[in-house]
Order: sequence, then structure tokens, then C-alpha cells
Amino acid sequence: MVRLLYYEIMEKVAEHYEISGISDRIRDALMHTGIGDKPVTPDDLAPVDQFHIGGKEAAIELAEMAGFQSDHRILDVGCGIGGPARLLASTIGCHVVGIDFAHQFITAARMLTEWTYLTHLVSFIEGNAKNMPFEEAEFDGVWMEHVSMNIEDKPKLFADIFRVLKPGGVLAVHEVLAASELPAYYPAPWAPDEETSFLIGPKALCRAAKGAGFEIEAWQDKTEDSRKFFDKFYANIDEYGTPTMGLHTLMGPRFSELGRNVLRSLQDERIWVIQAKLVKPWQ
Repeated sequence: MVRLLYYEIMEKVAEHYEISGISDRIRDALMHTGIGDKPVTPDDLAPVDQFHIGGKEAAIELAEMAGFQSDHRILDVGCGIGGPARLLASTIGCHVVGIDFAHQFITAARMLTEWTYLTHLVSFIEGNAKNMPFEEAEFDGVWMEHVSMNIEDKPKLFADIFRVLKPGGVLAVHEVLAASELPAYYPAPWAPDEETSFLIGPKALCRAAKGAGFEIEAWQDKTEDSRKFFDKFYANIDEYGTPTMGLHTLMGPRFSELGRNVLRSLQDERIWVIQAKLVKPWQ
């Protein structure tokens, strides 16, 4: 079989993430929850805008591990529709810049940030995580959740993150990794098939990070927590039905298959999930 060229892979990934009418669907879901024209808070949006395993609780754990402060300027790489960026801004008070290659995600992220009155702390740009339009040592911290699976060149990804971090700065990572030579089940939330997915094992991720200059200060295996998260998620759906608002609001009807494939991959030990704190040395 002929391997797809890089631009062909990126076209398939972009098509996978092509979701129209995100803001309208979230607005409709909010109306059905009874919020209506009331002010919207990040907590109201958490079921849909924390587009990663573990939801809001996992993001809070990662933020505590990172130790970001109110006077920090944080970069959210692969920000999606901006849930973690708004969470960091609203709970810590730091300034956050989000970057994502998906135009529809950035458009929705800006809209939701306006709804939550956080535009003074949070902004978004459309761009490439491997060639970011930022100055050297521009950020106190970098946030990256479920991003590396879409990027084949891990050394380039970590090198550019290292470049934009100040000395002493922290990279907070929450990633899905390969657990064995067996592929994950597809389609998955991050890729339609194995050819467009770039999962690597923990040793390879550490090599890429250390090769860029990072030191690994903390590392947590969150695989069992992730499995329990999905078990509870689908048990609630089986018992109470689909909630008014959730990741299905963002992804549409296909989320059921995508999410259950992640659960199968976790159950069959084909993927691992980790959180880590990486630091750029002072020297």
C-alpha cells in the first residue's frame, strides 16, 4: 500500500475535525439546559469544551501539577474550542493564548470566550504547532492536551514549544500514547484511521522531549483513571440517556463510535494516558 503524503494526511485530519455549526449547537444545548440568555460561565460549558479524556477534573489536576500563577502568560497548543484556556484564565487569572490549525475550532473558541466575558484574558490564533508565530521565550508556560497524536514530527513539536518557553518555564502535558504494537481502534476522536494517527510510546515521547532540552519533573500514569472515566460516562448514558450537552454536542452523532473506540483501546491495553510536567532549564 502506498503511504499517504504529508499534505494528504493533514487534509484527512482536517476533514476529520471539520465540524460545522459548533456555536449554534452549543447555544441550542444551553437553551435546553435552562441557561437561555443568562450569563454563561466556563462551568456551564465544561461538558462540551473540555475536549479530552477526564473532562474538567483532568484539566484541574494538570493545572495543579503545572503550578501556573496569575501573572503567567500561557500558551495552549492545540486549543480546540478553548475550554482549558478559559478554565485556566477563570480559575488562576493568567493570560492564555490558544493556537489550533482547525479554523472552525478557533471561530467557536472566540465566540465562547465572548459569551463567558473572558476576552480580556484569553485570545486565539489559527496556526501550526510545529512552526508557531511567537517570539523566543515569550511564554511562562505551555499547555498541551491530546495534541501529539496528530503530529508525526515529535522532535519538531517539542523543539518549537521549547523555543517559545522562558527559561524555567513549564510544559504541562496530557497525552494519549501507544501501549503496544497493536493499533488503537479507529475511527478515534483524533484520527479517522491508523494512517493519520501518530501515537508513540512513553519512551519515544520522553526521547523527543529530552532531545529538545526538557527535563521531566513529574510523570503520572492516568490510564486507569481514563478507563474509569469512560466506564462511568457510558454507564450514565445507558441508565439515564444522552445528556443535553456533552462532547456529542461538539462531535455530533459520530461521537458514540469515536468515544467507545477509545474505551475499547483502553480496555484492550492498546493506548495509555499520561500527565506530565516538563521544565525548560534555566541554563
